[in-house]
Amino acid sequence: MRYQMIFKRNFFMSFGKIFGVGGAGESLNEEMVEWALKNSIHSFIFIYENGNAYTIPVTEFHDYAISHGMVRKTDKTGEVTFSIPLRMLRRWI
Repeated sequence: MRYQMIFKRNFFMSFGKIFGVGGAGESLNEEMVEWALKNSIHSFIFIYENGNAYTIPVTEFHDYAISHGMVRKTDKTGEVTFSIPLRMLRRWI
């Protein structure tokens, strides 16, 4: 299995406000998601500053963001990001 580890300080805390749902989420730029799909990466593994780690299959991350309208262009940089709610992530041991 191929995976991509992503180191983060914290969750995407403004997720709920931006998408009109409760709670925090996680977000990746479009280039990272597309690169992972093209290179047969199975899962993203998010590792946070506090040592907790969570995983999600790349296709699940991609498909959920698209089907739930959670793909957006950021105002500041014009970067396209894919986002998901935290409940989609599974604890990685």
